[in-house]
Amino acid sequence: MNPDVAIVTDTASCVAARAGLSVIALPITIDGISYPAGASVSAVLAAMQQGQEVHTSRPSPAEFTRQYRTLLDAGASSVVSIHVSAQLSGTYQAALAGAAEFGDAVKVVDSGSVAYGLGFAVLGALAAARVGASMTEIIKRAQGQVDAWFSVENLNPLQTGGRLITPSPSQAVFTARPLLQLKGGMIIPAGKTRTLPQALRQMAELSATEGVDAQIAICHAGAEPAARMLAEQITAKLPDAQIVVAQVDAVLAAHVGPGMVGVMVYRSPHSTTS
Repeated sequence: MNPDVAIVTDTASCVAARAGLSVIALPITIDGISYPAGASVSAVLAAMQQGQEVHTSRPSPAEFTRQYRTLLDAGASSVVSIHVSAQLSGTYQAALAGAAEFGDAVKVVDSGSVAYGLGFAVLGALAAARVGASMTEIIKRAQGQVDAWFSVENLNPLQTGGRLITPSPSQAVFTARPLLQLKGGMIIPAGKTRTLPQALRQMAELSATEGVDAQIAICHAGAEPAARMLAEQITAKLPDAQIVVAQVDAVLAAHVGPGMVGVMVYRSPHSTTS
């Protein structure tokens, strides 16, 4: 048993630090000014709407090393570090490099997800650590199945950042309000909806199919009314569902842009559904 396992994640999880959980900030640069500890979502969205350049970067391996050493020196028996999909960010690789000197005392996990898909996995791992679960069980909880779909107003931030994968020209997204999917840790086209109402209906249908006995989160970037509308549509199909509605972190907002709305369905390894 490991009652003193510490959990580490990054701000792409949309989860705040708390007892047993440390959160590493992903740096942001707005109009040439660097914010190593991150910036507010409102500042990022306002900058993008004004046409200013917004960039993100991974933390340095040294920052992870310092965090891991602090936790181990403070009495943690080991550390499980759970991060945004390695297909979307270099954070996982930076964490691996930062953990190299600690051997088996630090395990780094690629969640294959982002936002609340990552957040649910982190909170599941934290809950397991708090009740003294084994390291194997804690890591297992960090690797639950996540189904995620989202719609953006503008594809440019995803395309210029190289985070949207279009497998072939025939599968390219040209619609006014495209539906996208997080699959295998990558963002790919998922549908050719043309309007926000169409995208919301499609996401509600997909969520209702996959969301039985699962945790559901509606994420948005300055689009709370649309997020609430999506939550209502899903609730109409899954009356017993517990749905979290929350704005994404500033780092994610920088990549999806103002107006993004999406849904994440997380199924833990202990779920009884297939």
